[in-house]
Amino acid sequence: MTEDIKHPTDSELARLDAIEARLDAIEASTRESIAATLEGNRDAREMLEIFQAVKGGFRVLGWLATAVRWAGYIAAAGVAVYGAWQLLHAGHTKP
Repeated sequence: MTEDIKHPTDSELARLDAIEARLDAIEASTRESIAATLEGNRDAREMLEIFQAVKGGFRVLGWLATAVRWAGYIAAAGVAVYGAWQLLHAGHTKP
């Protein structure tokens, strides 16, 4: 059982060459797109690291603000006590 093997004609070979050239162009374009996507992902990771660092910085600033607020309360209480002490011991006279 031998079958006749049909060899491609010149026009079929030219068509196959054109298809192969288009496929090579698509493959090159896909490689470029993948490279650009990977570059974008790298930039996105860098931005994420920056945002995480800024978030940590704001957290520390929040802690500092809490400490400063408490220091302000203590200072206000100290000023009130000092004023009361001065009022009682300064010999305040009525005009």
